[in-house]
Amino acid sequence: MTSILCGLDTEYGLLVEGRGAEDQIDDATAFVRATPDGRFVGWDYRGENPRADLRGFRLESLAFDPVDAQFDAGRTRAAPHEIRADRVLANGARFYNDHGHPEYATPECRSIFELARQDRAGEEFMLRAAQAYAAESDREIRVYKNNTDFHGASYGTHESYLVPRSLGFETLFAACVPMLVARQVLVGAGKVGSETGTWVDYQLSQRADFFVEPANAETLYRRPVFNTRD
Repeated sequence: MTSILCGLDTEYGLLVEGRGAEDQIDDATAFVRATPDGRFVGWDYRGENPRADLRGFRLESLAFDPVDAQFDAGRTRAAPHEIRADRVLANGARFYNDHGHPEYATPECRSIFELARQDRAGEEFMLRAAQAYAAESDREIRVYKNNTDFHGASYGTHESYLVPRSLGFETLFAACVPMLVARQVLVGAGKVGSETGTWVDYQLSQRADFFVEPANAETLYRRPVFNTRD
């Protein structure tokens, strides 16, 4: 079997005492900057285009969640690279603010065992960052490793695999989507209740309420099972 590079990105839920949803982006930026473990490295985004789709085209625009938009209206923000507050951790992981959530991206891994260890290391880095930010801000800080705030907002845990372009989208889609869907039944973390207006007592998946399409390049709205951002 050919070894391939893989990685796991986790957006953590963040609750800061005395602060509201409108402060989320500023709080996440400050949280990342407070980490005692990170080293800043200038990130070169010039080769990236978030509207590029691996199916061979580019989107004219990306969708935004209208609920999020109401909190951003009228607010003055710093430059995007300052908001992201990129840090590189001692294990090679990336730690940054992703739209109001501290996100930990593992270094590239070649086995599921290595990936699990690096994901666990991320929890330790996150704990130290929370302790540092609590001391700096003199506020109680809570960090959640889940995928929803139970008030209609969802944030992601997503994985990436480096594969040859020769495989093509159709092959990847056919191979990955059944696994991504079926494993929710087998090992889903689950949640109590629903966020779609129709009440249920319990669900096997935390994010099923928020997935509306099989595949697209969106990340903030109209979320897909298979993300095609290239």
